[in-house]
Amino acid sequence: MIDQPHDITAAPSLPSAPPSASPPQAPDFKQVRRYLRTIQQREALGQFMKAGWTPGELAEYARSVYLVPGQTKPTAASYRLAIEKGPDHEWAQEALARMRAPGYVMPPFDRPEPKHYEWEDHDNPAHPEGVREAVETLARGYMAAYDDKLRRPRRGPDTPIRKGLLRKCFRELYDADAFGLRTRAR
Repeated sequence: MIDQPHDITAAPSLPSAPPSASPPQAPDFKQVRRYLRTIQQREALGQFMKAGWTPGELAEYARSVYLVPGQTKPTAASYRLAIEKGPDHEWAQEALARMRAPGYVMPPFDRPEPKHYEWEDHDNPAHPEGVREAVETLARGYMAAYDDKLRRPRRGPDTPIRKGLLRKCFRELYDADAFGLRTRAR
């Protein structure tokens, strides 16, 4: 016990080489095999390999089948669900045909899921030009009318607008079919 080579008070040594700056790559089949729990799943992975799938294609297919909420890349559960379907499944065939189509560029392995916007969200990029400004103008008018009703000084132009008020104003524009919001939604 006296001859211990490790000093617990010493700082841990850091690796001498910095980590590689290359983007994360899809795991190879050996790593995917470790994600699988049953022999049937491992045999199904062999069918994907025999069918000529690459690890990147399998990763993209697993991501499309199931992406765990909050994750940016496929997890072990994603691979298990994709592999249980097998390479002959309709979704697998469609995904492989799409990925092997001319001009298809494989997206990065680790990428965020695009944000989902509610139809009445003020920041929704699908709204026509000018809707955001009209919603803000209407909301500032409501705020000014409320301040006048309470006989207090009006709020400044940089005062933040509550999300609920922005949604209410958008619904009013929608109901009035301003900017063609209602007819465009059909």
